Amino acid sequence: AAIADGLIGTSQFWLAGGITNGGHVLSFGLSRDVWERLDDADKALIETCTSEAFHQCVSEHAAHDREVAPVLMSHRGIERRQWQDELRRAVSHASTQIVEEIAESSEKSRSLSENYMFFRRSVTGSPEIGNSVGLV
Repeated sequence: AAIADGLIGTSQFWLAGGITNGGHVLSFGLSRDVWERLDDADKALIETCTSEAFHQCVSEHAAHDREVAPVLMSHRGIERRQWQDELRRAVSHASTQIVEEIAESSEKSRSLSENYMFFRRSVTGSPEIGNSVGLV
């Protein structure tokens, strides 16, 4: 969108993938009370659908990346770079600490955090905030 709107400005570098490997954010919420009332078949259906939505989001991001990269590099002279793993890990670590601190600030925050981390583990296999499945 920034390219179409002419908002690139004077950028010299494009950090591909964003801070997370997939460069996206996608979330699904369901209260724990509702979740616990569901039978195993309904839980499996929700897990399958949310996982599919996550993978579709990652795939769409990768497809967009393949379309944007040539324009940025050849027509705009912008150099593509990757986030360094050390920086990615540092941001992930700091984000995890911040979320943990906020989660401990109230019962509602703790409940929201537990539900979100349950979702992260269900879909990505990891509760790490900066972790991404990256499947295409």
